[in-house]
Amino acid sequence: MRRFRGISGKFIAILMSASMMTCPVFAGEADALEDIEVGSITQETDVFLSDEKGTENGRVRYNEPSDISDVNTGQSDSLEHTTGHISLPWKDIFQIDDTDLSFSAIKNAKVEDDENSLSGYTPRTEIPARYPGDNDTETKKIISGKYPKCRDQDEFGTCWAHSAVCSSEFYEITHGNADKSIDLSELYLAYGMFKNLENPVVGDDDAVSRVSSTVSDNGLLQNGGDGLFTGQFLSKGYGFINEDELPYTYKKDDKRFDENGNLNIDLDAFKDKKVLQLKDLLLTDVTKDENNRSITKEAVMQNGAVGIAFHADGKYYNSTTNAYYVYDDNKNANHEIALVGWDDNFSKENFGGTKKPEKNGAWLARNSWADENTDFYNFWSYFWISYEDPSLVGAFIYDVVKENSYDYNYYYDTQFHWMRNFDGVKNQANVFKVKGDSNQKLTEIGLEVLASTKYEIKVYRNLNSNSDPVSGTLVESATTNGDLILPGVYTIPLSSPVLLANDSYFSIVVTTDAGAVVIEESMTYGNSEVNVECGIKKNQSFYAENGSWHDLIEASENGTGNFCISAHTVDTTENECEEKFKDPSGKEVTLIYDVNYGTYKTTDGKYVLVLSMADGKDTPEPKFQFTGKKICPSKKSYVVYKGVLYSYKTDYTIGYKKNKKKGDAEVNVKWKKKSAPYKGGTKKSTAKFEVVERNVTADMVNLTVKNGQIKKIIVKADGVDMKPKKTDYSYTGSSSEGFTITFKNNYKGVVVKK
Repeated sequence: MRRFRGISGKFIAILMSASMMTCPVFAGEADALEDIEVGSITQETDVFLSDEKGTENGRVRYNEPSDISDVNTGQSDSLEHTTGHISLPWKDIFQIDDTDLSFSAIKNAKVEDDENSLSGYTPRTEIPARYPGDNDTETKKIISGKYPKCRDQDEFGTCWAHSAVCSSEFYEITHGNADKSIDLSELYLAYGMFKNLENPVVGDDDAVSRVSSTVSDNGLLQNGGDGLFTGQFLSKGYGFINEDELPYTYKKDDKRFDENGNLNIDLDAFKDKKVLQLKDLLLTDVTKDENNRSITKEAVMQNGAVGIAFHADGKYYNSTTNAYYVYDDNKNANHEIALVGWDDNFSKENFGGTKKPEKNGAWLARNSWADENTDFYNFWSYFWISYEDPSLVGAFIYDVVKENSYDYNYYYDTQFHWMRNFDGVKNQANVFKVKGDSNQKLTEIGLEVLASTKYEIKVYRNLNSNSDPVSGTLVESATTNGDLILPGVYTIPLSSPVLLANDSYFSIVVTTDAGAVVIEESMTYGNSEVNVECGIKKNQSFYAENGSWHDLIEASENGTGNFCISAHTVDTTENECEEKFKDPSGKEVTLIYDVNYGTYKTTDGKYVLVLSMADGKDTPEPKFQFTGKKICPSKKSYVVYKGVLYSYKTDYTIGYKKNKKKGDAEVNVKWKKKSAPYKGGTKKSTAKFEVVERNVTADMVNLTVKNGQIKKIIVKADGVDMKPKKTDYSYTGSSSEGFTITFKNNYKGVVVKK
């Protein structure tokens, strides 16, 4: 059994604050907060991720605190507020690079030579000491005039959803795609993530994934979340809808809850209502070093906002200066907000408490506790939090698009999940079967990584076996390279689209730095109120070690699932595409590949046998449609051997067996002494192909009719006139009404002719 690396439900015990769950606090006037603990945790809980305590059936389990204080700060209308961030052991999970790169350089590195990677972004310019605006008045004017007002999560633990929505709305506005009237539904995100949503392509059974809960919807909205879980969920294509489609629930006694506390929302009704989708979620750490802080600043400038988490507790807030600093160590984050600005010169003396930050500087944070009457500068709306606040956790940088650029999203991992990686493994792959009713084009790859990594993506199509991810044809033109400098959830466009045959198998093979790609793992949290199940079946995920490929199921541990690698495709009516080869002189030659049959031909229509590709691997067995004559591919044309195109008679002679009737055929290539294969030690090459039924369409058929009956049929295709026997078809109808002809034996298809 191979042990996976990372925070594990089997092997590692860690101390996590119980503040990861929702912590009710009562919003009060700013001047009433100086000596009040808002949402304080009176007892932290040791969560041991081990067999003895803290796991359940191999799932990571998060427990709620044993005691939570509800603190009233004296606001007259007593609006109850909640946090709701699940604190992850950030530094134990994510490996974040400290290379001095700009945010735009990070974006540009995602895909080598991708002209669109910086669309909407500008290279690093000098980062101002304060942004936006030069003073409080100017900052307020800019933000109030450009962006929506702060929202109120109220009694529910949905800060994570508000943070994600804020970041996405600010992105759209900053990139000129919307104005301040934009209003996305936080409830759609907060509710949907905890409902088991069907894997739309692979299916839940094959994906072995499920999200379930033991509490009502009212309770689910208290469970809390995290920016990374949000990114995982959004990457499945669920997206955002407008607020007026599903308005936020403000109170636990909202009339939309039934007597059992359920909202009974039909999420399927919103499938066509999505107005925004996730493209990438990048993770950085504002507390790591100055460069990561600069990356976050640039992201704020270019995207408008960046999500982040911190430990919310009123005793750390100085209402006089609207400044926040957790001066105690070991306070884990319990609340997500959004960073919308900064001030490098914000005085460290503005922070209260017994311990001050070492240096000046603070982020301007946007909270989700404000109502219509809340002042702009206030702990409930916009406040300053020190750069050095030790409870700050990461930063979630959202890149969004108006709509997905795919029709199908192939993935096995559960809609959100815990994360593991495979120590020492650099090569990993997922195998998928093309679903739907037509051929498809593979255009993008989804990838979730825990660490900075360079990558190479290869695509193999028409696999001979779904138990071997490299048993198909490597589509070299689609090979894509890049550098994911930040961990996160990525959408990677391929260098070239890949045409895929309906009902065929294909693989995505990813080479990264060791252990970078995420393996999903089951988890439970909220006193086991939410249960995320991950699993795996044979012939889904694979890893390479010591020169050979292995099924990941052989190394799986209780509760682990698949690699988080997805494939995005679009429908197409195409069945042919160009592929490039070279002749012995190195000159590039174009062949036409038929994805349905696995055959190649020259641009003037001569069939070519491709015995092996440039990597030396044999190609899948091609299928040639019946013609009524002997099928002789590569006779009087070419043979491709190890990716090089060789000429008939000049380089080889060729012979065939059983190459006329439907069934398996054999070809023998004899290399001439002066040819490169012969000089390399190969005197003879053998291969197989299959003769299959001729697929007949109406435009191929010519009829001879006598006395209202069909006397003869001619089928014209591939430059051949085929004459089906009467035993090869049956028909109904008449010459006046038209004939419906059903072909069989060496032919197939049903056509209507008059």
